[in-house]
Amino acid sequence: MGLIVLGIVLDLGGGPNRDFIGFRYWKNPGPFVEHLGRKGPVGHFMGFLAATNQASFSTLGSEIAAFAAGEAKNPKKALPTAIKAIIWRLAVFYFMGTMVIGLLVPSTEPRLRLRSHDAASSPFVIAIEKSGIKYLPSIINVVLISSAWSAASSNMYISSRALYSLAIEGNAPKFFRKTTSWGVPWPCVIVACFWGCLALLSVTHSGAGAVFGWLANMYSTSGFLTWIGVLITYVRFDAGVKAQKIDRSTFPYRFPLRTPAAIYGICVCTFLAFADSYQVFLPNNWDPIIFFTGYFPMVVFAALYGGSYIWFRRSGLNAGFKKVSEMDFVSGSYDEERDRDYTVDDTSPKTFRQKFLDMF
Repeated sequence: MGLIVLGIVLDLGGGPNRDFIGFRYWKNPGPFVEHLGRKGPVGHFMGFLAATNQASFSTLGSEIAAFAAGEAKNPKKALPTAIKAIIWRLAVFYFMGTMVIGLLVPSTEPRLRLRSHDAASSPFVIAIEKSGIKYLPSIINVVLISSAWSAASSNMYISSRALYSLAIEGNAPKFFRKTTSWGVPWPCVIVACFWGCLALLSVTHSGAGAVFGWLANMYSTSGFLTWIGVLITYVRFDAGVKAQKIDRSTFPYRFPLRTPAAIYGICVCTFLAFADSYQVFLPNNWDPIIFFTGYFPMVVFAALYGGSYIWFRRSGLNAGFKKVSEMDFVSGSYDEERDRDYTVDDTSPKTFRQKFLDMF
């Protein structure tokens, strides 16, 4: 909020240079720029698509609520509150923040390019530097580094918990079921931390900007795949609720569009996942590294899903989607877990779930 207010002040000429910007950059050079040398509407659309792919890297992460639902002590109360907060944060911080940035920084600014030599520059930092304010850009960079640290810790938590859950369900090696005496799945945490070593690629001759672009490509594609999985799960959930005629008035959170909105999201995420590195297919733009980082997550996803499907089919287990009439909406629900887990004597041995909840 502080950055948004500061941005409005700078736009109105409240900075040291007293430059009133207004909507200057919306007129010249304009919001849409031509991309990869393509002229006219095609070049503008390609520029818009490139910006969309870059923006998706920044906005991914709200799906953490879907993962945290399994660890919430009171999900019927916590999840609706969290979901509503996410919607407002996206609407206020991202929408208003992007609007302010569009007022302060021209779309042709070289440092906005994802793979530029200075890819780590924040648009707010660029705007503050242009206004002539000293020292504040360095402070903002420190704040952004702390935010990156927070994002890294939350992603490590999510990835380790997801891998642990897969192991519990029999979809990952049993080795990943191991935990410490107080419930931390240490093999999963080690695997999650291991991927952070990819950041060491930034010490190569390619530079930090290029490596940041590679990792952003992989992260964006993986994020789209995650959202596709979440949305397909919800479409199936909604179909099961309708088939079994479950009363929706008993649900703690309801959204009016439901399945149509989820299908729309699946279509958009699928399109963006395939278009994430579209530029490599254009003449004279082939880049094997961009192609690999953009589409390698899809190959891994297909291999893991297809491999597990074949494995379960050969083991005689159900490897496909359940019929909507056979879906179980009772076992493992919060009420059942509460009755089972929270009425035990304090002197009895605690389950992993209880140990984990005690940490918070």
